[in-house]
Amino acid sequence: MINKNKLRILTAMIVCIFLIQTNISIAAGTPVFSLVTETGSVKVDSQYSVKLHVANAKSIYGFEATISYDYGMTEFVEEGTKAAYKEGLSFYVKPEAGAEDTIVVVYTGIKKTAKLMSGDADLFNINFVAKRAGTAVLILESVKVSDNMGNIQTYTIGSKISIVYGDAVGPTLTPTPMTSSTPTPVPVPTDTPTPTPVQIINISPELVPLDRATGIARVDIDGQAEGIFSREGISVVNAPVIPGAEAYTLLIPAGSLSGILGNGLLNFSTGIGSITIPGNMLEGISEAAGKGIEVTIGRGDKSGLPDELKEAIGDRPLVQLVLTLDGVQAEWNNPYAPVTVSIPYTPTVEELADPEHIVVWYIDGEGNVVPVSNGHYDTETGVVTFTVTHFSYYAIGYVHKSFADLGSIEWARKAIEVLASKGIINGTGGNAYSPSLNVTRADYLLLLVRTLGLWAETEDNFDDVKPGTYYYEAVGIAKKLGITTGVGNNRFNPKENISRQDMMVLTARVLEKFKGLKAGGNTAILDKFKDWEDIAGYAAENLATLVSKGLILGSGDKINPLGQTTRAEAAVFLYRIYNQYI
Repeated sequence: MINKNKLRILTAMIVCIFLIQTNISIAAGTPVFSLVTETGSVKVDSQYSVKLHVANAKSIYGFEATISYDYGMTEFVEEGTKAAYKEGLSFYVKPEAGAEDTIVVVYTGIKKTAKLMSGDADLFNINFVAKRAGTAVLILESVKVSDNMGNIQTYTIGSKISIVYGDAVGPTLTPTPMTSSTPTPVPVPTDTPTPTPVQIINISPELVPLDRATGIARVDIDGQAEGIFSREGISVVNAPVIPGAEAYTLLIPAGSLSGILGNGLLNFSTGIGSITIPGNMLEGISEAAGKGIEVTIGRGDKSGLPDELKEAIGDRPLVQLVLTLDGVQAEWNNPYAPVTVSIPYTPTVEELADPEHIVVWYIDGEGNVVPVSNGHYDTETGVVTFTVTHFSYYAIGYVHKSFADLGSIEWARKAIEVLASKGIINGTGGNAYSPSLNVTRADYLLLLVRTLGLWAETEDNFDDVKPGTYYYEAVGIAKKLGITTGVGNNRFNPKENISRQDMMVLTARVLEKFKGLKAGGNTAILDKFKDWEDIAGYAAENLATLVSKGLILGSGDKINPLGQTTRAEAAVFLYRIYNQYI
């Protein structure tokens, strides 16, 4: 390895000695550099390749590209790292001693016959190894290019690709004996990522006009929409940071979000945040037919909010999501095609000490706050991510909800407080949670539906689940999805207590169907519990699966399958599920 200063000296020498003295130079037009990988996820300890790609290249004779990565997760591999062009000299260096998180790749032509790079081309193949589970980010920091006259131009890039490290196996939806009908698909992500190719599209600043009157920067993908939504996987459109921009609008051709082109995902990444749009976002919405589409993510105006809400939000971000059809703002609400939003956020010292209480609020037209339960802060990426099915104002908040009667169940305090802060569970009144009370069948279904964000369009319900009850919608969703068929004669017994065993079986089947949990746990794992013989035959495999995944730990040396589920136990169980599957 050589250091960065030696790299620059060597590059300059090569250019001076071997440059072909012709009249060709870098032509007008901006080349677009990006990192491209054919997989969205790899297993830990596996090697994978990333290509340095250029679009709109104009007679490039040599280049120097700087790539950074998290050395704690990713390791650079020397073998197989090489330029795509064999006519010249290529090598890689570490910029300086101890810089394990950066690699610089270099290429220059050395012969008269050296091929000048023009158009679209793969420039360099770089190999890495996944070191530990998580989401790794590779950043193309900058690229220097030279023509064969020795002219050098530097491009500051800053584009990113994300790759999930783990057991990247697609989910299996195992049939369940709970129902013979086909459940309606639920628009929620699976717990194990399916490998998907990633396409990076960097937009040049000169292609992003800013309306200074409105503060809106506009990005047009008219010629690229079909290629984005018809391909498998995700395409990331990186908008440059435009000084003075308060919002970024993505212009999409009419019909592109109807689902006809395909199920590709488009991640529109801006200086304010990113929004991931599915290809069927507007499917079934007749008002969108034939109309030009604009999706906007912008900073929200806090001045019109109630004083109490402004104080609660403070300096935290408020974003506005807007859909426009042929220039007219339109309502959008499609639970079958959720949109994922990610907002960069720097927590305070207090918040960073307990980041699970960083929450997301939906703010309706009256200034009322509705918790978005799936919102969470990622300490590794520094972003708050949440999923929505309608556009409006969304704010980041910090809530630490507690109750006065948790002193006797400290083992459950954190779970209860986090889920309460996110709006998933509520108290029983008077600042009490009543942790020792038993949980009814209806109450547990309600909590499970909220935790996992399940949804379905309900048509009917059980005869003993009456309209107007707080659990009516949740039980109706569970019935529609085939989660439960009741106890017979179209009855559900909503107020009957649910046993720990039945709670586990119900949850395992839901996770298998909609979250990719692998069924078939080895029941021998249950032998460590003294009361394993109390487990019913129909429940053994499900309980074994949950125990093997760390979702059920038992109490001491017992699992207590026949005991009634308490509110404290339900909260701890759901908290573990939330952390693994949301």
